[in-house]
Amino acid sequence: MNEQMNVPCFAGSIQENKLCRERILSALPREERNLQVTVYGMTDSTNMRAKCHATGAFTGHALFVADGQQQGRGRLGRTFYSPAGTGLYLSYLFSTKEPLERLTALTPAAAVACARAIEHLCSRYVGIKWVNDLYLQDKKVCGILTEAVSAATPGEEHKIIIGVGINLTTEHFPKELEHSAGALGRSIDRSLLAGEIAHGLIGIKNDLYDRSFMEEYRARSVVLGKRVCMIRGDVETEGIVEGFDCDGGLLLRTDKGLRLFTGGEISLRFS
Repeated sequence: MNEQMNVPCFAGSIQENKLCRERILSALPREERNLQVTVYGMTDSTNMRAKCHATGAFTGHALFVADGQQQGRGRLGRTFYSPAGTGLYLSYLFSTKEPLERLTALTPAAAVACARAIEHLCSRYVGIKWVNDLYLQDKKVCGILTEAVSAATPGEEHKIIIGVGINLTTEHFPKELEHSAGALGRSIDRSLLAGEIAHGLIGIKNDLYDRSFMEEYRARSVVLGKRVCMIRGDVETEGIVEGFDCDGGLLLRTDKGLRLFTGGEISLRFS
């Protein structure tokens, strides 16, 4: 899909493809260039850097981008493998007075925004595995972790962090990830990709009210109509995915009827 697009490939190795703050900002529309951008070589985790920045005095929005992470974070306390030079790792931080319950669809919205950016710049159509992973064929190539720093007192702004990790040219994974993780296979300008993703994440805040992105989320789903195992703690529930509600909750048809899950993890065997 989109194989005719002009992809901003990088002529040298991705190790030489240095992340550049000015180039990231150049990928944004002029009205969005007030974004604070911090670029790291190696860091612990861009989400952790964003959390440290999310003090009570912080307002507005900021982007943290790294060449590699030593403690990349994933859902459910897992780590995200983040070797230097072969991927893109970033966190978008913004402040809002919106009640947290109105932000429940942020993760699926972010998944759609990242999928669009990858398709546009990498010429790769990626699917979405509920709730926050992007897949190329049967391999995970991108993970998204959304976290909130709740306001300490009424009237203060919440701080929201959307972390994104993308495997671009990673070839070697830890043994436990060899069968599940993959890469886009594109050595592109990572600064432009970071800017494109930032632009998408900035825009999703305005889409949370009409939930228009959920149509594309459903269209990109790799689990819709599939039999899965829903895992919540020690409880496993099998069923067929029938759809998603407007907040990204998963509708599972079980032998006891239709159930809505707003959290958990699903296991799916690709064939």
